[in-house]
Amino acid sequence: MNYNEQVIGALSECEAQHGHGLGLWHAVDQRLHASLCKLCGRMAWLTRSGNEQRWRIGGSALEQECLKEDVEEDRATS
Repeated sequence: MNYNEQVIGALSECEAQHGHGLGLWHAVDQRLHASLCKLCGRMAWLTRSGNEQRWRIGGSALEQECLKEDVEEDRATS
């Protein structure tokens, strides 16, 4: 699986399964790329270490649902 397939997989999982709307992916360095949800700010990342060929995905955007109601409520109280 190449980098583009990993990005597409992360996007699909975050958006379809968790309701997040990820923004642009940013290269933190050669082995770490990250994106933030445009709605709640949770992060998704792609990383690989050493000589690994396969990228791993993770981040709080993959672990939690994007609760738009919570985001709107936080904005209203700020």
